[in-house]
Amino acid sequence: MNRWPRRALFLALLALPGLTCLLGLSGASAQQFQAPQPMGPMLPPPSGGVVVGGGRLFTLRGNELFEWDPQTLKLLRTRRVPGGGPGGGIWSHRVLRATSADGVHWKRDPGVLIEHASVPDAVQLPDGTVRIYYCSAFDEENVTTALVSGSRIREVQPTNLHGVDPCALVTGTGITTWVKEGLESSRVVRFESRDGIRFSQRTVVWDDPRYPMATDPDVIRTPQGWQMYLSMGRQLLRCDSVDGKRFTSREVLNLGGSVCDTISVDGGYRMFFHGQPASGGPLCLWSARSKDGKNWRTDTEPVLAPSLNGPDFRGIGDAAPVRLKDGSYVLFCKSFSPE
Repeated sequence: MNRWPRRALFLALLALPGLTCLLGLSGASAQQFQAPQPMGPMLPPPSGGVVVGGGRLFTLRGNELFEWDPQTLKLLRTRRVPGGGPGGGIWSHRVLRATSADGVHWKRDPGVLIEHASVPDAVQLPDGTVRIYYCSAFDEENVTTALVSGSRIREVQPTNLHGVDPCALVTGTGITTWVKEGLESSRVVRFESRDGIRFSQRTVVWDDPRYPMATDPDVIRTPQGWQMYLSMGRQLLRCDSVDGKRFTSREVLNLGGSVCDTISVDGGYRMFFHGQPASGGPLCLWSARSKDGKNWRTDTEPVLAPSLNGPDFRGIGDAAPVRLKDGSYVLFCKSFSPE
């Protein structure tokens, strides 16, 4: 194998049948690693190719993941990954995208934005670019980030954010991000970054042993201070802070769902979250409105319900809305692989 030219071996990898790929490019062009067939409207395509993420090279065949050294193409390790469906963890999750002119009527992208990815959050940078953060199955320890151009992603790279369930806000010095410090921890930590990729100044902002299973921090700033909402099953825990650096647990909110993301809108705030309809069925996205970030009223109709034949037919969750500078909206969310 070592006698093969690296490009020849790489092309041989592309020719292997049954590969599923994710193109997460770090320090390489899309053309350099692209599969020979057209990519179509989604990243990744449904089959064929390789996986490049965080400076590493992967191939996925069935439930076996192969990791290669991107310079020498030496096989580093193999591992089995869970199957698809809602019970398969991040390997069965996918990130989708929808857009809206008014925040009420939404148009879904026909394809998948990112496969094997979950719990997205996003911000619009001062130059108008949208940056997305998410948990990737290919890097289980750190949050991954990418820039979004329409229905495609580019400049995918790992951050040094060690945690899960990212929540990001643009602040005066760059980007502030809150993450849950691991699945077994009760702590929420805050990091600062100037470029949105390298983070520092770790601060524990919430640690309440009464709620060890609280997840998915959602943070907003109001004229009265900071609000943070944490998910607990089908409920939310509201916390507040004067400076955004230390939060105190307050009351439990029963709005009909959890895993929320809140944005400023005219007249107050709008919270997007997922929950099941009263009649049952797969997860839908809902919203609630508030003037002060404390008292909420849930809308009677879902924001988005699963389509019958689209990539979200198994359910929609983990909403990440962004109100853009032109007044329109983009929303990222999680769904589940059919396989």
